[in-house]
Amino acid sequence: MISAPPERVWSWLVAWERAHEWMPRVERLSAIHPDRPLGTGSLLRAQVAGAEVGAAVVRFDPPNALAIRWQHGTSAIVHIYLLDGAGRNTRLTLELARIAGVGGGGLRTPLARLLRDPRAVKRQLSGLKRLVEQPRSGE
Repeated sequence: MISAPPERVWSWLVAWERAHEWMPRVERLSAIHPDRPLGTGSLLRAQVAGAEVGAAVVRFDPPNALAIRWQHGTSAIVHIYLLDGAGRNTRLTLELARIAGVGGGGLRTPLARLLRDPRAVKRQLSGLKRLVEQPRSGE
């Protein structure tokens, strides 16, 4: 449970330039077309564990759900963030949907293992919780 309303948690989820602060092994995440409104179909690029990774927003329902499809070579996985608000708190869950690789290696590549690693998922959620719950200036 995160001690913040869903709108605040959502603002952190889509602050791509700060993703490296809570996503393990993500060195950089940015929108390919930052001048366009964010939504389903938005394209992203990332540096994850030293590899260039493409991503696309496949579900965009503020402040309830965000799904990002990560693609590297023949590996693809979808991270689905679900936010459930309860007053001033938010329950945030992260589900992983695996997409079969298209050829040799696929989901067995080091990057694919990282993107679906349960420990990395736990670190992601705890890192986001820590940042969201930090007092903002003037609070």
